[in-house]
Amino acid sequence: DDCEDPLPPLIYPLLNLCNTNHRPTAKEESGKERSTTYRSVRLGGQEVGVSSGFALALRCSQATPDFRPEIQTRVTVINFSVTHESLLEQLLTEVVRCEAPQMESRRLT
Repeated sequence: DDCEDPLPPLIYPLLNLCNTNHRPTAKEESGKERSTTYRSVRLGGQEVGVSSGFALALRCSQATPDFRPEIQTRVTVINFSVTHESLLEQLLTEVVRCEAPQMESRRLT
């Protein structure tokens, strides 16, 4: 719920993904080969394979979490907070688009 800094040390290897190992290709049931790249990370004393498509999302109740610089270089912070003004602007844009399309097209050009 709250992404506090410091983050739990257990997730640092996932943030780093520092030990990249390429494993052999895997054969599907149809006999076709597909290239699968795994990275291995050490979590809690065990080596775990992580798919190349793995993504980690952390949710935080703070609009702008204050992470240490070494964490900020490893993450991307996206602010999904909504303000009253931004909702009002979106609503007004939709009303103009639906009720006065000519005015909307002039506004966009």
